[in-house]
Amino acid sequence: MDARLRASLSARVAGLEQEALLRRMLCSVEQDPVWLGVANTMEAYATWGAFSILMNLLA
Repeated sequence: MDARLRASLSARVAGLEQEALLRRMLCSVEQDPVWLGVANTMEAYATWGAFSILMNLLA
């Protein structure tokens, strides 16, 4: 097997392994109620902040 082809395949496999790891981490975070609560709270603060800025601009 050509060295360049072997290096390319090795890099692709490493990328796929990293992607699979990230997917597993995201799935575990999505199912953890504490992290889900943190994400929902941050989203609520961001929404309220945007609304507050808009109301200040209109006032």
